[in-house]
Amino acid sequence: MDSYHHRHHCPSTTSSRRPSRRRQKTCQIKYLPVLLVLITLLAFASAFLPQSPSRRLPLPLARRPSRSPHATNGGVNDGPTYFEWLGRQVELKLRPKPYQGLRLKIDKELAVLLMRSSYEIADELDFVAMNDFQKDFFTFRQAEWEDYVNTFPPLSVRQGELTQPSYFDFISFAQYCTLNEEMRHGKMVFVELISAEGEKQVVRRADDPSLPQDNALLPAEHARRVGQRILDKFLEAPEVYAPTVRGREKGKEGRAGDEEVLENVKRIMDLFTAKQYNQGGEVRVLEGGKEGRRGIMKLQISSRAPANLWSLQSLLFRKEPLLNDFEGKAVAAYLRASGREGGSYGVEVQGTDVIYTISI
Repeated sequence: MDSYHHRHHCPSTTSSRRPSRRRQKTCQIKYLPVLLVLITLLAFASAFLPQSPSRRLPLPLARRPSRSPHATNGGVNDGPTYFEWLGRQVELKLRPKPYQGLRLKIDKELAVLLMRSSYEIADELDFVAMNDFQKDFFTFRQAEWEDYVNTFPPLSVRQGELTQPSYFDFISFAQYCTLNEEMRHGKMVFVELISAEGEKQVVRRADDPSLPQDNALLPAEHARRVGQRILDKFLEAPEVYAPTVRGREKGKEGRAGDEEVLENVKRIMDLFTAKQYNQGGEVRVLEGGKEGRRGIMKLQISSRAPANLWSLQSLLFRKEPLLNDFEGKAVAAYLRASGREGGSYGVEVQGTDVIYTISI
């Protein structure tokens, strides 16, 4: 039966009779759906596998070729391969949808602090020339902007308005996607442009032994330093609102107790709420929390519809190691300063809430 089927529907090239053009076309059409399914499956997989180190920021280049500072073909990037293009379409379909609910404007000082500290810490860690980072950041956000803004009613997202939560959500996503890609390809030595007049300098990461020399350690160090910047700013708040850190006040040294930790974590979340970064927060003790005991205390911190809701969810979806979990970074910085670091840390999105679970 098999030989009959082969002979009458898809003749071999060794047959004495030359197959008709009609039979050849029928054979090709028969296997075309199978080929398309295989291509689609490969593209689907490419959306979730780590990108090749030889290609930089491939996903945004979905529409047309563009000039890139990292291109190798005479300064021109030939654009994405078919698999990258199709993989991006799959990612866009599966990626979480932006939050459409009403949110109050973020305090401008806080919004600027979060974006600027993320940039400045990247500069401190010496893994990319910041002029290259700026170009890649621009390329990424330009490629992503249309897909993002089209999910909202016309003119509802105002480009460049950092205090608008829907715009902050987008620009923070673009910044952290670019940071993650640059960290994956972090350089030990590079030339950096340092003035508008074209002045340059050679940067060697090894010259500063305090910096991570392994690219895999860059996300954790970046998160630690950004969290410390946020905490330092919150400590400047009026005394009635600011958290207190042991070692910075007379008579308060050593390890903070459970009740003290709980009170100060609540103050940190209250400051985020007061600055309208979220629409309300809650801190609950899931386990432990009794003074005099050295057991584990587990905290659950909920942030309602924060300004990073979609961006954090999308970074989690992409399985990026560096997240824009600013509230969690600030709490982690406080715990380190209070002698209560070393436990587990987790973050997830449940509906319109960002949930942090921290064991200390």
